[in-house]
Amino acid sequence: MSSLLNRCLQRLSRLAVVLGAAVAAVAMRSRVTGLPPEVLKIVYQRAQLRPVAKDDHLIAEQQKTADLDHCADVIKTRLDVSQSFDRQFPLSAQ
Repeated sequence: MSSLLNRCLQRLSRLAVVLGAAVAAVAMRSRVTGLPPEVLKIVYQRAQLRPVAKDDHLIAEQQKTADLDHCADVIKTRLDVSQSFDRQFPLSAQ
């Protein structure tokens, strides 16, 4: 149980970093798309985000998006998005 709790706390810590980077993400998307940051903030706030199962299909879809961004020169280096998914902490869609 302690190991599971530690992993959960680590993920919460990472989540805090991600949430803290939200402002930077909005600024980056604004530069890339040319949309005002205020518009992007509204889009993200209204985006009805929900948990989804981490499976091969999801990872493949994320890879397609990263590859498209790379081809459009939005991302300078090709990314392997599978490295950003942690399958040791199973969360299913609810």
